[in-house]
Amino acid sequence: MTRSSLAKDHWFLVFLSQVLPGLGQLYQGQYGLALIFFALTLMSLTLLAGQLGLILGIPALASFAVFQLCAAAGSSRLSEGRFLQRVGAQMALLVFVGRSLFFAAVPLSRQIVEPFSVPSESMFPTLMVGDRILVRKRHNYQPKPGDIIVFRAPSLLPDPSQLGASSSPGKSMASAQPTRDPEEFPGEFFVKRVVGKGGDRIQVQAGQTFRNGQALTEPYINEPPQYSWDSEAIAHNRLIVLGDNRNASFDSSRWGSLPRANVVGRAYRISWPPERSSPLP
Repeated sequence: MTRSSLAKDHWFLVFLSQVLPGLGQLYQGQYGLALIFFALTLMSLTLLAGQLGLILGIPALASFAVFQLCAAAGSSRLSEGRFLQRVGAQMALLVFVGRSLFFAAVPLSRQIVEPFSVPSESMFPTLMVGDRILVRKRHNYQPKPGDIIVFRAPSLLPDPSQLGASSSPGKSMASAQPTRDPEEFPGEFFVKRVVGKGGDRIQVQAGQTFRNGQALTEPYINEPPQYSWDSEAIAHNRLIVLGDNRNASFDSSRWGSLPRANVVGRAYRISWPPERSSPLP
């Protein structure tokens, strides 16, 4: 057997070890070693606190499994042993570094872009139930009117079942019976559109939304709002957020302004399903 064919055979074993440490040993008929690697993999995930186990434990086991395979093959072919052991050491190093970087990059990437699933019809027709959206998270992001944002629900929200036609958060007035998104409640994430920011004045009258006295052009809403909202100034570092499905959204028209600190990031794309994949304005 030539060195190139040996390397090719062992790259297949490397592949198996990346699927699961010990799988290469199982393929080689080394059942005892395979069982040991399987057990160590499980232990690394439970004893090394999840993420640490992924970043250090699993790559270490995978790299050692690769080296053991090559060393074992080398011991059975004395003339090629040094070559296989050298290849095994190189493979093991590449596996450890590659695996560690991969598992470390996964949580890091979620600090920049995070996917969310749309749970309700509050943003219809822009977003539909089951849409997967990508949210860009930047520490210096400044939400502006028109942005679609994901945010953590304010810690104190009124009970929607207790809100009637005469109830109002602050100066706002919701004459239509509010409908709360069933999957949304304090502690979870909402997705809405920014209508106003600190320093703006918002008013809803006769089915039209006004910002600083100017009527907004909103081609994205499902239908005109069926409630009124007296002119109200937005406090500094607060936002007014509304669902595009204005009459079926539990939003600022029901519970008032949103602290800007609650914002997770701006939704910039529908990623799923494929037929709806498109950038968001």
